[in-house]
This record gives sequence, structure tokens and C-alpha cells, in this order.
Amino acid sequence: MGVQIEVPARPATYYTLPVAGGTPSDFASQGYRLMLEAGTVAPASCASVTGLAATNLTATGATLTFTDPAAAGSYQIIYGPVGFDPTTGGTTVTTTASPYTLTALQPGNTYDIYVRSNCAGGGNSYVAGPVNVITPCVNTAAISGFPYLETFDNTVAGQSLPCGITVLDANADATTWRISTEFPYSGTRNIRYQGIVASVAANDWFFTPALALPGTANTRFQVAFRYRAAGTGNTGTSAYTESLEVKSGAAATVAGQTNLLYTNSAINNLVYAQAGGTSTPVVAYLPAGASTQYVGFHVNSAALQGNLYIDDLSVTAVTVTATTSEALLRAISVFPN
Repeated sequence: MGVQIEVPARPATYYTLPVAGGTPSDFASQGYRLMLEAGTVAPASCASVTGLAATNLTATGATLTFTDPAAAGSYQIIYGPVGFDPTTGGTTVTTTASPYTLTALQPGNTYDIYVRSNCAGGGNSYVAGPVNVITPCVNTAAISGFPYLETFDNTVAGQSLPCGITVLDANADATTWRISTEFPYSGTRNIRYQGIVASVAANDWFFTPALALPGTANTRFQVAFRYRAAGTGNTGTSAYTESLEVKSGAAATVAGQTNLLYTNSAINNLVYAQAGGTSTPVVAYLPAGASTQYVGFHVNSAALQGNLYIDDLSVTAVTVTATTSEALLRAISVFPN
């Protein structure tokens, strides 16, 4: 539906007439004109499912049940982060019956889930839902389903960090990475190092859960994330300069982080920037071959700088050739910061 307002209204153009009758009056005497425009959508080809519910929640799955008054016999289950548009986004799987168990969810995350029928005579129903689920946290299992996504929006009751995320206050100054609601890139939270209160140089880490890389031929794994510095507003540059390096290794410890993926010692942007496979500096691939890796984010800014924010962390499988792989692995030295 569209709305148009005209102020002032043009004289001798629009008129009103009382329902009870009488003399039309010039709309211009009221000083404005309001017009509503409604649109239409194609009707659904069959009825939507009813009674959509989620039960048997595990760290990586949920069982969906629903009733289909149209007996369509084929259904699209569409799921994604809270607030996503099921007509344009999310992940879709197909089933022929209720109940159906989703098996590719991430621990400690919140999802919206919808169901749309594939009608027997062709076409689709309107989507039913969403039903909202929060998968419980499991810190012991390595992540084996990719992409791995961490928006820092979800914590389980009694926990101050999302599932599997750990922090290390390496300089023992009681200032370290914490979940924050200040300046999120997406959702409602990010992870922040509050260096503005630190009287000593930063030396603080946060680590991802263990990532079980399968070592698939011609496949490497790329880390990506958003970052920004502290300041007022979302434009320009900060008065503070932050320094960050990202590493990976076989353990969530300083000594265990042996592979340098990214380094940037001049972070002062107030608009979130993305670090990934096409950024400058580029984030290198995680090591080739089957292994278990932890990715560590190490803030090493000077004392009395500002805050550093990280959001929308992901680890994604990328198909590579020998040429593209080597080119990307050399990217940090080609684009030094």
C-alpha cells in the first residue's frame, strides 16, 4: 500500500462529498490531500499448513510437526536467522511428510522456521510461521558443518558468551573481550574489546570453537568478519587507532596459534569494514588438509586507545585451484598493512 500526501492541496482539483449527501467541497480548503494506493498479490494455490511446532531440540537440530489441510504431500521448510525474509532468503529443504527433523543447525543459535506447501495441482501455498527455536549450547563438539556463522547475538541462560567462544586476558588486566550491545553490525550484539579503560597495552584474545576441517580436495576454508573502531556515529574515522591480528592453530592458546591469517595495525574506521578473501589486507585461507583448527582474534592496541568491535564472523568453504590458492596465501605479503 502506498501513501501520497500533497501539502498544500491544489485548488479546484479534489473534492469531498459527505456520505449523507450535500454539496461537494474543495479539498484545498483542508490544506492537504491524502491518497492511499493498495496492491494485490496472486492467490495461493492451496491452503497453508497449520499447527507448526518445533520439539526435540538438540544442539544441531529440531523436529518440526504440522498439519496440512490441503494434503499437498510436498513441503518446503525454510529456516534462517531471526527476522529473515522467507521469500528471498534462508535455507530451504524439502520433505514429503510431517514430522521432519532439521539436522544442520548451529549450537546456541536462534532461528525462524517457516513451511510452504508445494500444491498438488501446481504452485505454492503462502508460508506458515515462523516458529522460533533456540538450539542449546554444546561446547565440547567440534564444528563440522560449514559455513560456521557467529553473530554474537545468542547466549544460553547462565552464559556470558556464545557457544564455544572463549576469551583469554593474556595481560591479566581485567579488560578483555565481552559481548556488547553498542554498535552491532547486524542483530543486537557484537563482541567488543573496551580499550578506552585500559591503562596498559592490549593483549587479549577470543577464540572460535574447534573447527573440524575435512581436507576435501580443491576446498579451502576462508575466515571473514566485520570490524570497526570506537567513536560517535557511523561515519568518518576514530580519534583512536586499534591493532588486530587473526591467527589459527591446533589449540585455543597463545602458543597454539601458529598460522597468521590477517593483520591490521591501523583500524580507525567508524563504518564497519569487512575482512575476507577480497579485502585489503586479505584474510588468508586456513591450512590445507584435514585438521582441527581454532581461530584466534588478538587485539594488541597501544594503551588508552578506544574500543574495537567485531561482528558477523564466518568460516566458509571455498573451491580453489592451485593457482588461486597460492595467490591468496601470498595476499598478506602483497598487501601489507
